[in-house]
Amino acid sequence: SQGEQPPMKRIGDFDLLREIGRGGMGVVYEARQLSLNRRVALKVLPPGLGLTEQAVQRFEREAHAAAKLHHTSIVPVYATGEEEGCHYYAMELIEGQALSEVLKDLSGTGSNPLMDQTVTRLGGDEVTESKPDTSPTTSGITSLSDSSAGSRKWFDAVAKLISEVADALHYAHGRGVIHRDIKPANLMLSGDGRLCITDFGLARVAQEPGMTVSGSLMGTPAYMSPEQITAGRVKLDHRTDVYSLGAVLYELLSHRRPFPGESREEILGGILTKDPRPPRRFNPRIPLDLETICLKAMEKDPDRRYTTAGEFAEDLRQYLQHGLIK
Repeated sequence: SQGEQPPMKRIGDFDLLREIGRGGMGVVYEARQLSLNRRVALKVLPPGLGLTEQAVQRFEREAHAAAKLHHTSIVPVYATGEEEGCHYYAMELIEGQALSEVLKDLSGTGSNPLMDQTVTRLGGDEVTESKPDTSPTTSGITSLSDSSAGSRKWFDAVAKLISEVADALHYAHGRGVIHRDIKPANLMLSGDGRLCITDFGLARVAQEPGMTVSGSLMGTPAYMSPEQITAGRVKLDHRTDVYSLGAVLYELLSHRRPFPGESREEILGGILTKDPRPPRRFNPRIPLDLETICLKAMEKDPDRRYTTAGEFAEDLRQYLQHGLIK
């Protein structure tokens, strides 16, 4: 569980302090980089996991892909290496919360202190700090209408955060890197109100020959694009990230996933065969333009989506300036 002491104490130049997360591609620790005396997040692919050559290649590819990217909304990679069969890379340690945790709070209580502060900061209000709404609520959606999460300021803050992530993806795509696993758990909301992309674990460097996904589906079902599910039948390109970010925006607006389901099969089936219910069905306060942008990003046919993540970002900015969207 998170916060546990690591089984080993040091890897190369790094003292491991505590575990802060784990996923399909390794364990993340808070660590101290000794040579520079700074705290970092250290992602480790431990030996003894029955690692295949492919898993190691994938991990190294993740590190190299991420290390090439320098953008304010992408968590920077500081160093990569291997020590006694232990592959690792060090990233900036973001003080904040994964968006998945923020959403969990919002759907439960309608309030999350970090998100409240971010909305206040991005909403251009004079108030320096907003107090979380502690009033009891019957459900996340009801509370949405009553708290800041149902206000224009809230929607504007969400649009601004997602536009910055879309800009970062556009930047990565321009350098041949597709993330392929955009989801709330891979977006960190920092204490200063930035939403940053982390974990290029499934990233594919577009120029890299021969590295294709086969056999096992990669990615998280709820946010996967239809072409990711039909792996191989439709060419996968940068527009898969546009879809996934659209699905994240959908959840931020409606506080529910676009295709709910009890099982992986049910979720995947929904993504392939159903249209998402318009977010305004759940919360009529959602601005129509924002719903339109969200559903365009989530079009099943990649050719009907935004051509680039940059266009997605631009429409969100047009919405924020109350301009015309395309």
